[in-house]
Order: sequence, then C-alpha cells, then structure tokens
Amino acid sequence: MEKKEERNELIVESFCKAWNNLDVNYLEDYLNKDFVYSSQMVLTDINGSDNYLSYLKGKFKAIKEGNNGVTAEIGYWNNSPCLILIQQLENAERAVYSERKKMPDGTIEITPVFSNEKGAVITFEFEDNKVKSAIMCVVHPTINQVKRTGVFPI
Repeated sequence: MEKKEERNELIVESFCKAWNNLDVNYLEDYLNKDFVYSSQMVLTDINGSDNYLSYLKGKFKAIKEGNNGVTAEIGYWNNSPCLILIQQLENAERAVYSERKKMPDGTIEITPVFSNEKGAVITFEFEDNKVKSAIMCVVHPTINQVKRTGVFPI
C-alpha cells in the first residue's frame, strides 16, 4: 500500500474516533485551513476548519445530551476511505425512501418506510496529508453502496 493511502486511512480513522468519542480533538491536526464541509441535506457549506470544528462541537454536545447515540465505521467508496455513520433513534422516523409494490391490478402502491436508525456516509477529498473537504452523503453514496469494514475505531 502506498504511503498516501495509509495516511488517508489514518485520517479517516481519526474522524471515526472523533465521532465515536464525540470529541473534535481527534480532528484538529487533519483539516486544511481552507477546509469545506458540505451536506446533501443542507444548502450552505461550512467554510474553514475553525467554523467546522465549532459546528461539530455543537453537534457532539447535542448527541451527548440526547438519546440517539451514533457510531462511526471505516468504509471505502471508489477505493478511497470514507466514514459510515449510524445513528440509533429512540423513536422510529420515516426514511428518505419509500417501499414500492406492484399490485395485481397493475397500480403501484407506495408505502412509507420507518426505521430506528439513520445512516450517512462522509466522503473526503485529501490534499497535502490533510482533509481539503468532506461531504455528508445520505442520497449518494448510501451505506449500501460503500464497502463496509466492520472497523469502529475508538
């Protein structure tokens, strides 16, 4: 394995540790100053590592105070390491997709799907041994589209 690939894996491992311990200190050394965070669920980006760390501190605080725990796993998307997040929900919520079933009369019945967990994938762009950008993905790629490792760094 190339040193660059090993370094990228170590960086994603640190992101997983941050999420699994709800502690941004694992990330501080791995973000470019011009770091950009995007989410497929939010219209605006977070620009700058300091702004992202501040945002993440607030998110981690809310998770600690709530009843919906989160776990982070190392995964791979397009042969690059990514982070898989699974949040356990106290109450089932409607999923972003529905189940479709073809009825005998040829019509399609659409039924909402409810789940006690939410999943997301965070993909990364690396530059100079740091993270240049991260994208929170819930639409594409999904957890079912990435290679899971079963590794949950703590």
